[in-house]
Amino acid sequence: MTSPAIGLSLFDAFREPIEHSQILTSLSTQWENVSTRITANNTDFVDFVMMATRNHGHDNDRYFDALFLLLNAQ
Repeated sequence: MTSPAIGLSLFDAFREPIEHSQILTSLSTQWENVSTRITANNTDFVDFVMMATRNHGHDNDRYFDALFLLLNAQ
C-alpha cells in the first residue's frame, strides 16, 4: 500500500524557486480538489510533482488518472 501525494513548485525565468505549495496527501481512492489562487507575477515555470510513499508491501506504484493543472493568464 502506498500513500499518494502531489505538490506544486513555482519558478521564475531563471529557474529560481519562488514558492512551494503544501504537499497534499490522501488515502482515498478518489480525489477532487478544486481551488483558485493567484500565482506570483514573475512565475515562469510550474513543476507539478507527484509522489508515493510505500507504507508496506513490495512495490511503490501509484497511478493518477485525469490529473491536470489549469492556469489562466490575467
